[in-house]
Amino acid sequence: MPFIATDFSGKGDDPEKKKKKDAQVEELSVEAGQEKERKTQLNLAYDQLRKKELALEEQFRARVRQVEADVQARVAAEFSKMQTAFNTAAVEAQERGKLASREQMKAQLLEQQIKASQERIVKLEMEVRQAQRLAQDATAAGARVADSAVSEERRKTRLTEDKLKNTDRRLAELEKQLAAAQLAARAAAAAPGAAPGAAGPAGAGLPGAPAKTPFPAPVPGEAPKAEPPLAAPVGDMQARFNEIVNFKAAPDSNFLGMSRKPAAEDPDLIVKIVQFIMEEAARSRSSDIHLEPMEEGMRVRFRIDGILSEMLRFADTRKYPVISRIRVMCGLDPEQGMNTAKPQEGRMVVNVDGRDIDLRLSTFPTNHGDKAVLRLIHRTAKKFALSELGFSPKITETIQRLIERPQGMILVTGPAGSGKSTTLYTFLQALNSPTRNIVTLEDPVEMKLPGINQCNVQPKIGFTFAEGLHSILRQDPNVIMVGEIRDRATAEIAMSASLTGHLLLTTLHTNSAAGAVTRLLDMGLEPYLIASSVAAVFAQRLVRKICKDCKEGYHPTKAELDELHETSRKAGVTVPAGEIKFFRGKGCKSCRGSGYQGRQLLFEVLQQFPGFRQMILQKATFEDIQVAAIKAGMESLGGHGLTLVRAGETTLEELLRVVGARD
Repeated sequence: MPFIATDFSGKGDDPEKKKKKDAQVEELSVEAGQEKERKTQLNLAYDQLRKKELALEEQFRARVRQVEADVQARVAAEFSKMQTAFNTAAVEAQERGKLASREQMKAQLLEQQIKASQERIVKLEMEVRQAQRLAQDATAAGARVADSAVSEERRKTRLTEDKLKNTDRRLAELEKQLAAAQLAARAAAAAPGAAPGAAGPAGAGLPGAPAKTPFPAPVPGEAPKAEPPLAAPVGDMQARFNEIVNFKAAPDSNFLGMSRKPAAEDPDLIVKIVQFIMEEAARSRSSDIHLEPMEEGMRVRFRIDGILSEMLRFADTRKYPVISRIRVMCGLDPEQGMNTAKPQEGRMVVNVDGRDIDLRLSTFPTNHGDKAVLRLIHRTAKKFALSELGFSPKITETIQRLIERPQGMILVTGPAGSGKSTTLYTFLQALNSPTRNIVTLEDPVEMKLPGINQCNVQPKIGFTFAEGLHSILRQDPNVIMVGEIRDRATAEIAMSASLTGHLLLTTLHTNSAAGAVTRLLDMGLEPYLIASSVAAVFAQRLVRKICKDCKEGYHPTKAELDELHETSRKAGVTVPAGEIKFFRGKGCKSCRGSGYQGRQLLFEVLQQFPGFRQMILQKATFEDIQVAAIKAGMESLGGHGLTLVRAGETTLEELLRVVGARD
């Protein structure tokens, strides 16, 4: 089965170059400011000269009126002098104006240089990103070459092992022939008339020498000795794993009768173990694989339908090679699997039964080596329609009406693993059409949707949700999907986008729909912004469904009835009078003895109701918003869950585990 390894790494900009560029920009800005200040001083000087000119003209006219008759000639001379002075001042003013124009042109030139420097910085950043991509491609190519070399060495090793096995078999046959010859010689020597110490046929032994005891030879058809049983859960997966391991087990002795030394683990066996674990996880609908090194060996657990289950254990000698193999497949250093100083992350793609599956690796150092968790993301997972999510016709109609709004923010909330991404992809599927420009920002893209522009954020190079949203708004979008609101900056940009003619879909980690409003307030967002932008909040959970193959009805105990009534009271639901019948799963092979198989979506829709915006502006508490929403007609998570319990879809115990109605 082919495996594709992908490496993700990056390098930042040179801080020294950036520092020098910033210093140059600052120096040019200071020089431009000084030129502006000189221009201002020249203008002030010109104004003063103008005022002085006006004052002299007034004096001149007064003197002319006083001595007009007597000093006509003197006035003419004085007038000529003043006219000359005026012309000189005008020329000087013109020169100063030209100087100011030159300074202004110089300032504009400096601004153009600053803009060119900024463009060069952007170009350099793009070149760095391209270099990072080339480095990733080169690393992946190197990994493929290394894998080819390893495969060639393994092939040579297998050929050598086959030759050694043939030699062992040949020597074993020779030992049998020697033993048979010795027996024949002893029989001939013991026959009547035989001379003592006579040589037997084929030189069976020296004259008078005692017969040699042959070495024990392997019995033809005898199976190799199996490994001792492991303290592990009994199940089909453990049994199949033991078959793989025992098939590779070697005999305890060689043809000389000496004990074999313990050898290093067979690389082919480690590859088969890793492949076996990943294939079993994919076929059992697991969402996560937990590989946990322990003192006595390795424990493997799968998260199936939201519940962790121990699937198998294997020997201590294999836990480090298995983790190292997975690290190599994800492009990490395999030598750091025993004593790495910090957690690491990686990714790879595997193909199981013709389906591509993205695997996201997260390692965490423990006392016994790196613990590895692999998240499985099926690229070809089923794409649901709104009608296939298990909603009632009323809720389906409400959701369809809300997501077809031209603008506003729609939040989907719930804990990790509650199906928020699947719900958002379903909404996008329903909205996807040639008349809409839909753009997504995700970390990472979990499901490819044709006709939709999907993008991965890359925080390592500064391309965050907030940065991506700024760029998306210049892409003329109709619908924007943001994978998650993680900080105040992203939330503010998202809300601004939803108020300017865009429908924005996103997720938030809260326990209920009403809790999303209080979470946004706690992040420091303005209440008026929340009240104006939030169109609806969807909260959801996933509960396990009762296995159809072992489903049975039963009458609840008094404690269960009390629990049912208490849960109904908190959810604002009335329990119908009369006899109540519950259902459960007995446990069978189909459900691995759990009584559950598959999961069902729990949902609540908080949409704007009379007084909703006023409560946000007044910063109402979670409890007040929840009570008001239920009075306005909202069905809570607990209420939807009780409907499923009464319909025999799930159990009250499972509902309480997921929703936490006991709190």
